[in-house]
Amino acid sequence: MRLLLTLTLSGSALALLLLSLRYFVLRRMPSTVYYYAWILVLLRFALPIPGLIPLTAETGTSESAVYSEPYTANRDGQISGVPIAEPDTIPAGLPVLPSGSQNTVPEPETADSARTQASAAPARLSVDWHSPRLWLSVWALGTALSLGMTVFAYLRFIIRLRHGLRGPDRFSRELYASIPGRKPELFRSNLIRTPMMFGVFSPKIVLPERAYDREILLNILRHELMHYRRADTLYKWIANAVLSAHWFNPLGWLIRKELNRACELSCDEMLLRSMTRKEKQSYGETLLSMAATSALPAGVVATTFATEKRNLKERLIQIMNYKKNGARMLAAVLALVLLAGCGMAAGTHAQSAGVEAEQPDGAVHVTNVDEFLAAIQPNAVIELAAGEYDLSTASNYSADTHSSYYSWSSVFSNSEEAAELVIQNVEGLTIRGAGMNETTIAAVPRYANVISFVGCANLTLSGFTAGHATEPGFCTGGVLKLENCTDVSIDSCGLYGCGTLGVQAQNCSR
Repeated sequence: MRLLLTLTLSGSALALLLLSLRYFVLRRMPSTVYYYAWILVLLRFALPIPGLIPLTAETGTSESAVYSEPYTANRDGQISGVPIAEPDTIPAGLPVLPSGSQNTVPEPETADSARTQASAAPARLSVDWHSPRLWLSVWALGTALSLGMTVFAYLRFIIRLRHGLRGPDRFSRELYASIPGRKPELFRSNLIRTPMMFGVFSPKIVLPERAYDREILLNILRHELMHYRRADTLYKWIANAVLSAHWFNPLGWLIRKELNRACELSCDEMLLRSMTRKEKQSYGETLLSMAATSALPAGVVATTFATEKRNLKERLIQIMNYKKNGARMLAAVLALVLLAGCGMAAGTHAQSAGVEAEQPDGAVHVTNVDEFLAAIQPNAVIELAAGEYDLSTASNYSADTHSSYYSWSSVFSNSEEAAELVIQNVEGLTIRGAGMNETTIAAVPRYANVISFVGCANLTLSGFTAGHATEPGFCTGGVLKLENCTDVSIDSCGLYGCGTLGVQAQNCSR
């Protein structure tokens, strides 16, 4: 979702830049250059080309238990205080003291009874509006509907049209045969009011049923054959597919419309290059004669000769004012180079705030706790520089992280803000330190695990030491806890502290 957001923002910026170049800087930019410049915009919308503009986006929320009375411990290791919490959130690993000791933990029967009462209560179901998976599903559904509506409108029109297709009359067939070069099939139909070409792999040119004189028909056929030689129908289908993926971007509809307009203007311009003055006048008169006819239904991806009346003036002015101008072409090429450069700048090099650039091996190099937390995401390689990473120094320590990948879970401690780092639902994460004697990850709360991993897969931990900060008093927290994880590798790691467990694996495999 972050990549998609980056693509749509950078593509929109490039589209607005191209429109500005056309209308404010180079008002007489060659139409053909302008038409094919939109390819750069479509590439910016479709491909994650590295660039210079960073973007961060984190979604998701996490829940943490709230306790009204923390555990305390004396120097003899006895625990006093009973937490008020949901039974399922009581951390495992609390010490079992001998019977008869003072201030002991509640008996197991009490916890079982509370758990039974909790399970009898009806479950509350709610939508996680911060879930990336939810919004990814919404995006996929919107993309399918957007592209599906285009395909449906096209197929409905073409199926209708195919039933009414007939071969051309003798006059049209002979004139069409006199035009040199490779050509698609020619048909006529009384279901359309404008000449058109449809299809990508087996295109067809269709003429409306009406009488044509030689000059009008020749201009129409040359126009549609120019669309055929340039593969404009394929270009339009690719543009529709790319913009359908950005259906939520209102600028996409303007781009479709502008691309269709540029297509007809550039086709006219390419024909004008080889026309005499008299032929240009005839071509303009043909445009006028076809302008009153109706266009194709909305959503039909095809090329047509007729144009909307509001665009007819622009096409006629281009015919009257067309001149071959080398300086104008050079300026347009320079504008394209500028556009391509801006496209590379508006890239998808998305980084979280404070995280340094990626290293050559793909790792993200971090130097403090906030950078470490910001880099946690699927398929990330986090390179921890030498030093101590005290998790309690995080700027969002014990608060809502607004992240789907890590959260703070409250623990029993003398501190009201004591919390345990939980990394959750991350696949392909690698945390790599500078060495056991160089990099240390520390947790202050004595009743917390240093790091808990929940629902993670393909997890690799190496080259660092994890443990609890030195504090007086009793401690029962573990160091690394794994829950519902698969394919985990812990290599060359030091584990220390006052905890009872080094590595605790629960419902894990491989």
